[in-house]
Order: sequence, then structure tokens, then C-alpha cells
Amino acid sequence: MQQYGIEFTSSSFTLSVLKISGDDLSSIEQALINHTQKAPSLFENMSLVLDVSALSNQVALADVVALAKHHKLRPMGVRHAQAEHKIQAQALALPQLNSPKANASTGAATKVVHRSVRSGQQIYAQGGDLVILGSVSNGAEVIADGSIHILGTLRGRAIAGAQGQTDASVLVKDQQAEMISIGGYFWLSDAINQEYWQQSLLITQKEGQLQFQSISI
Repeated sequence: MQQYGIEFTSSSFTLSVLKISGDDLSSIEQALINHTQKAPSLFENMSLVLDVSALSNQVALADVVALAKHHKLRPMGVRHAQAEHKIQAQALALPQLNSPKANASTGAATKVVHRSVRSGQQIYAQGGDLVILGSVSNGAEVIADGSIHILGTLRGRAIAGAQGQTDASVLVKDQQAEMISIGGYFWLSDAINQEYWQQSLLITQKEGQLQFQSISI
């Protein structure tokens, strides 16, 4: 006799954050187009959280969600919503997600990967830092709730502070990244000044902007 059942288990997933600002939907759409066209394959069908802390109440949340879906993004929830947008989120059945404390320390052990990360692979250090003793290829992704150290070349994507920790950092011996993200804020390759290309860098985040510092490794 066949048996049926369900099982609840704990897990952790990382989501990109899209911060929406302003009071004009057309301007917001143009900014979104300008950004996503830089790397269409990267953003297509990307699941994300909408940060609407700087979105005017004059703009309906439903319109923003429809706009994101039109451009092949998948909003999974909202954060930092003001009172009006909280009500609208409930009507849209969008969960309201709270960021963890920015400087919270989980005490988790550092995850060390003793190899390079190939295209199509993803490595995630849940609750701690990540050290890659090799390189990260194009199309590969390394993620950590804490900081990331890459002792080779970064050609893929590095996402530090994946649960919102703004004090995380990325240290890389040879920077050639497709994308670098810290605490939900990210830059694509063409936004990074050429002076920081193929350099050893320490990358941090301050007030929503990534900071690049040349170092010796």
C-alpha cells in the first residue's frame, strides 16, 4: 500500500535585493532597463526581494511588481516597506521580509574550498565566511553569509553578506568578476573602474556603495 506524507525541514536560500527608489514609474522602468540590459542572462528569471524603503507612496506596489515581472524578474517578497506599501504587499500576498542585524555574528565556522569553482557551480557558506583556494570561473557563483576570500582569479559572481550583513567584505587576488555583491548591493563588471581590473583588492560596502582598495596578497 502506497503511503503519502510531508516533511518540514530547515534550509537557507539566498535572494538578491532590488532597491526601488523614486516617485515616477516610467523613470524606474528606464533605470531597470538600463541595468538589466548590461547582462540579460544574469537577470533573466532572477528571484529577488524588493527593497521599497525609498519608494514613494505615490507609486503602487502592484505596478512595481508587474514591472519587475514584465522584465523577467521574480519578486518573492518585500522589505523595509512603509505603512501604505505594507498593506499593498498583504493584498498581493507578498511576504514582508526583515533583514537580520547588519553586524550580527553567527559564530559559524569558515568554509574552505580546496579547489577552483567551475562554470555552473555554486558554493554557499551558510552563516559564516568562505575561502576559495583557487579561482572562480565565468558562470560560477560563490556565496557567503559572511565574507569571501578568493586566493585566485574571480571571473564569476561573488555574493558576500548574503543575509544582509553590510560589514562583510570580498578579498580577491585577481579581480575579473561578472558581479560582486555585499549585503544586497551589487556592481556588474562594467561598473568597476578599469584601474581595479586584474588587481588584488579588498572590497567593502558603505552606505550602499561598494568600496575598492588595492592590496598586496
